[in-house]
Amino acid sequence: MRLWNVFIKCAREQKRDLWVLMLSLAFAPLFVLIYWLMTSAGGSTTYGLLVINQDKGYQNLKAGEALVSQLKGFSYENGAPFLKVIEEIDLTTAEERLHNREAAALLIIPENFSEVVDGMKDGREAGSTSLEFVGDLTYPTYTVAAVSAMTVAETYLTSMSKINRPVGFLETPLGASASRSEFENYMPGLFIFAVIITIFQAAMLVARESEGGKLIRLRMAGVSSFEFLGASLPGWCWYR
Repeated sequence: MRLWNVFIKCAREQKRDLWVLMLSLAFAPLFVLIYWLMTSAGGSTTYGLLVINQDKGYQNLKAGEALVSQLKGFSYENGAPFLKVIEEIDLTTAEERLHNREAAALLIIPENFSEVVDGMKDGREAGSTSLEFVGDLTYPTYTVAAVSAMTVAETYLTSMSKINRPVGFLETPLGASASRSEFENYMPGLFIFAVIITIFQAAMLVARESEGGKLIRLRMAGVSSFEFLGASLPGWCWYR
């Protein structure tokens, strides 16, 4: 019974503070709407993928070039490219570009890739090899780019042969990305969450000022919007 009474009390308080209730109900749908407007065209985000093609070819087969071509052709439903394939030669330069966030991941195609793929086609033993993916394992876009590239490579290898494939996938962490603690991995997301909460609370502050009639008095006193927001929001954050 006491639980119900507390519920009624909270419901009445929410009814008296309609601005806060409206903001609370509209906040999540508003973000969904904004994200839908950003992506409604069918996809526009392109993920940079560096490729070092060390494949030397085998007879008339150049599997490395064929794989790079398929990576370039990987696209959204509307035809927009999903991966921005950047061909590189030097490993040191490629890793430096990864450090500078010029690309999300690096794919290294080995020298004997064509030979192994040719053996797959003929059903003979031609050794084994691995496609190597290099990147910051904690970088969100690395996961998207690497998994997408793996999917393209898997599709290509499946089209070449139905037998068990001697081509594997190898991940090499960039720098110390594999040794970061769980705390270090979660902190960036917590900071973003804290900023979002602050924005929501700041919006409620403006709503309360408007509902209480203070904005009218401030306007009559000649206070500009810049002066109000520039002074009240930092002061509110400090008070909190």
